[in-house]
Amino acid sequence: MALRWGMARRVLSCAQQEWQCLLFQPRMERPHGTWINVQPARRADLARNADAAFERSGWLQDVHATRTLFQKRRDHIMDENNFSEKDWRRLLRHLGEDPSRQGLRDTPARVDKAWRDWTSGYDKDPAEILKVFEDGAEQYNELIVVRGIPVYSHCEHHLAPFFGTATVGYTPNGKIVGLSKLTRLVECFSKRLQVQERLTIQIAEALMTHVQPLSVGVVIRCRHMCMESRGIQTPGEETVTSALLGEMRTNLGLRTEFLSLAREKD
Repeated sequence: MALRWGMARRVLSCAQQEWQCLLFQPRMERPHGTWINVQPARRADLARNADAAFERSGWLQDVHATRTLFQKRRDHIMDENNFSEKDWRRLLRHLGEDPSRQGLRDTPARVDKAWRDWTSGYDKDPAEILKVFEDGAEQYNELIVVRGIPVYSHCEHHLAPFFGTATVGYTPNGKIVGLSKLTRLVECFSKRLQVQERLTIQIAEALMTHVQPLSVGVVIRCRHMCMESRGIQTPGEETVTSALLGEMRTNLGLRTEFLSLAREKD
């Protein structure tokens, strides 16, 4: 630290000498008493002398070295945040494969594109999906249920797929959404790294928040490859989760009707 302060003092001393030479030029070179009016050639000499003083002190080299270090650190952080095709090639090599062989040559690009689609839900906003309208909802206050909505997602613990169907229903309160929007809402949250329990409640809460119905019900049935293809390895098992909000929690008849409709297709 003392060495760096010594360099700084030497630089400042050289700069001070240059400024003194500049400030005490004859009056005719600075008629208004300011350095701005000094002849351009003199200002160019000052700049060259100041640069030379920095170079002699060694301080300029330290500045360049520090700047290079920060640039390398910034590039490293950017590389960590961007998973590219070369990282998929590294994965293939890690698994003992040869990414240059014909069958795997284009695999990194294909997998990169696939994962962008499988996680595209992060770029979707439920508020934009659930655009409501009142026309047609004035006199309807019964359940609206869409069954058999496809669910394709990936478990956040092993990145293994899980898939199945969802049933989404709600009781309108003067506002409804297009039926296809319920499918898009399921896709919005399923195309993320998920656990089925959170996926279920996220769909229900988004519908309750943005549509403000009297009740919401969501039932999801899925098979999990992280359980079927590894670990306990029990193929065919189905996990069922449900979320009931609003009047569906307190109204036994409404809850029974929804759960009956959710089971009817099975």
